[in-house]
Amino acid sequence: MQTKFQNFKDFINQTGIDFLAFNQKMTPIRIKNIRKIFNLTQVKFAQVLGVSFHTYKNWEIGHRIPCSPAVALLYIAETQPEAFIKKQAAFDQYKLW
Repeated sequence: MQTKFQNFKDFINQTGIDFLAFNQKMTPIRIKNIRKIFNLTQVKFAQVLGVSFHTYKNWEIGHRIPCSPAVALLYIAETQPEAFIKKQAAFDQYKLW
């Protein structure tokens, strides 16, 4: 009998997500480097992620760690920048912030 964790790992493997990379800690330097991929300010990147500037700044300086949904968005931004750019373009088009 498989455990829920094994089923989750199977699901992740089927989606093509690198399970080990996804589970690596989102360090402040890693978060900052992801933002630099897109050449965005902290304010703009926070808006794209849907968090406050204060929250994002705390991640980048290491005072707080992002929650799981935020880690997922950061991971997508890091590994699939084209998908993340489409998300940003949709927000810009509709001026959702």
